[in-house]
Amino acid sequence: MLFAPIARRNWPDLGAWSYAVAGLLVAILGLSTLVHEMAHAVVAHRSGLRITAINVTFWGGATHLASSSPTPRTRALISGAGPVSNLVLAAISYLLWQIPEEWSILWALLAVLTFVNLFVGLLNLFPALPLDGGGLVEALIWAITKDQYTANRLTGRISQIMGVALAVAPFLWMAVAGEMLDYLILIWCVILGATMWSTGAAVRQRPRPSAVPQEIFMPAIGLSADQPVASLPPHLGSLRTTAGPARPDAVIGVLQATDGTVTGWVDPQVASQVPSNLAVSTPLSAVSQSLPAQAIITGGQGNSEYWLSIIRQLPYEVPGLVIVDHAGPGVPVRVRAAVSMERLVAALVASQR
Repeated sequence: MLFAPIARRNWPDLGAWSYAVAGLLVAILGLSTLVHEMAHAVVAHRSGLRITAINVTFWGGATHLASSSPTPRTRALISGAGPVSNLVLAAISYLLWQIPEEWSILWALLAVLTFVNLFVGLLNLFPALPLDGGGLVEALIWAITKDQYTANRLTGRISQIMGVALAVAPFLWMAVAGEMLDYLILIWCVILGATMWSTGAAVRQRPRPSAVPQEIFMPAIGLSADQPVASLPPHLGSLRTTAGPARPDAVIGVLQATDGTVTGWVDPQVASQVPSNLAVSTPLSAVSQSLPAQAIITGGQGNSEYWLSIIRQLPYEVPGLVIVDHAGPGVPVRVRAAVSMERLVAALVASQR
């Protein structure tokens, strides 16, 4: 451990306990990285995104999401949460640093915690991917251009430029100032610069998401679970339909609670099995299939990348998605359209060819 010799030099009485102090320091720094990633995860979760994994390693951490941010604001909030958490930790540890006796072990640990969190927080604000500052730049360009793909490509180019600048900067400094920098600084600048370049190049290679054909979206109507089967429209569509195009006059029957919440959809195959003499007394709840909350999409306009992100967030396989309008105070949720999952997947596959 790198800190153990330093601990033995400053506190000779520690002996073998210097390794315990070094281990404590590593644990504290690991906790700082975990707080950084948890800040990303908390903001992402509150924004409605699903977290698939949180990794913390010696080299740093990463929070993996099932889908990309839907808006520039969400992208900025998630990206900024990590550095802000480190800067807050730095401020707290700085205040605590004033309490212990100077040059005590606790004093030294708090000093390291303060400066490391300050460094990590400021470093992550560097305006290049994969650092969080790159995410903030992307969010800003996205908000200005109104085009996420353009923002991706421009941020990728900026990251490449920043990567080259960072890798070359220490060598230029030595050439101009005539001073030799520590080899660790040189190595880290080159490694981080190369990472920025490769990340930017990967982002720029992503193809522009294609449009999803509007014909896969079928009209839908909201129905009450208490309504009888006899009240169904004559041509009821199914979210499980897989063969051939949907009938132009077919609609998807969607069940809604009294507050407008979508609870499921009417399965026409089950409804057709209800005898005609019982159709008036059989409620739609008896011939319906439930849908998870994640299968109810507000808005529902977007390209192939948007719909892929929606599919990635589903907790399990569903027959389809129901699209509703934005609701506001005093305005009930209105069902607008529905799409069979198989039709959507087929359209996404076709767009990748």
